[in-house]
Amino acid sequence: MGLENINRLLEKMGNPHKKFPTIHIAGSNGKGSTSAMVASILTASGYKTGLYTSPHLVSFNERIRIDGIPISNVKLKEYIKENLKNFKTIKPTFFEATTAIAFKYFEDNMVDIAVIETGMGGRLDATNVIKPLISIITSISKEHTQYLGNTLEQIAFEKAGIIKESTPCLTAVDDKKLLRIFRQVAKSKNTQIREVSKSVKLEFLRNQIHSNFVNVKFEDKIYNNLEIGLPGSYQKNNILLALSCVKVLKEKFNYSRINDKKIYSGLRNIKQLTGIRGRLEKISEDPIIVGDVAHNPEAFQYLSQSLLRLGINNATTIFGLMNDKDIENILPHLTKFSKLVIVTGANTDRAFKSWQIKPFFHNLRFPCIDSKDVENSLKIAKKLYKTGDIIVITGSHYILGEALKVLKV
Repeated sequence: MGLENINRLLEKMGNPHKKFPTIHIAGSNGKGSTSAMVASILTASGYKTGLYTSPHLVSFNERIRIDGIPISNVKLKEYIKENLKNFKTIKPTFFEATTAIAFKYFEDNMVDIAVIETGMGGRLDATNVIKPLISIITSISKEHTQYLGNTLEQIAFEKAGIIKESTPCLTAVDDKKLLRIFRQVAKSKNTQIREVSKSVKLEFLRNQIHSNFVNVKFEDKIYNNLEIGLPGSYQKNNILLALSCVKVLKEKFNYSRINDKKIYSGLRNIKQLTGIRGRLEKISEDPIIVGDVAHNPEAFQYLSQSLLRLGINNATTIFGLMNDKDIENILPHLTKFSKLVIVTGANTDRAFKSWQIKPFFHNLRFPCIDSKDVENSLKIAKKLYKTGDIIVITGSHYILGEALKVLKV
């Protein structure tokens, strides 16, 4: 990890990342949803908006979008061919090369603004070469500890690396120890941390399987009956961050096309305007299948709360996990909404094998079936399915992505 390679590569490509304004978003959970909400409002407001996220679910192209439309295979091949010599000389990582291509694509298409999500951490992440208008840190939880550190404080310090000189930084983190770290970094960069949960209030009106309806109250502004096209009560902080971000864009940076009508439209039509998937997504009606990319204890806590709030407490759950995740602290949340878990493994060396996961459920004496791959897991779940049942697929982008390919949706 480090920024030397990406800086060398971008310099060879003409420093495309310096040619358009950006919003930079880091965090253990919620950065994908927050990125999509901000991008969706900007697109709805008539700004040509780049969106860079990772990992993808079905197609690599999903990572690089403009106004919700993924980069084409033709364009991807062009960029790879044009930069093959640079790739061979500099030897960037996969993520560094992808990041550079995204920046070049956004420059070539003259985006008005781009929303950039970090890959991992912040301080040494390949995306951290940009000088954004606004930085956002969504949440902090333990993951990628071999790279980011073993404590929440160490991880917070790495995420705080995206705080830039005299640049507003928004966060939904409310832990006092972690906020102290953010404030120290912000002070050294001549800026301040804005805690959205202190200045903005949100009330859930209705939770549905396709969307949320909320009231949001700023000191000087109220949004009543605001429909969010992403379901789940866990979207609360992401909504607050996105609305706070576009408020700063309008008031401080003169993004004057942002107005109430566009905000309502952008958040209601977020899936169509950004292509975001896998956030408590209902992906099939018969059988009823819900997919979510929750992958760490905090995310599973929020997923469990959201499913229980929707009355889902007896699911057949297809579950697989990357091998660097904290499985023991995930299971108490997973078992709250499941009656049976089908454990499986994603098609990557980074994933737990199903036989490695199964003993954790046996120790809990919780019903569990071992299935080596996602396709077979779906066959088992469908065979067991009865009217009124719900199948949940979760644990990682990889597990859900493979399921979407099998289901062809």
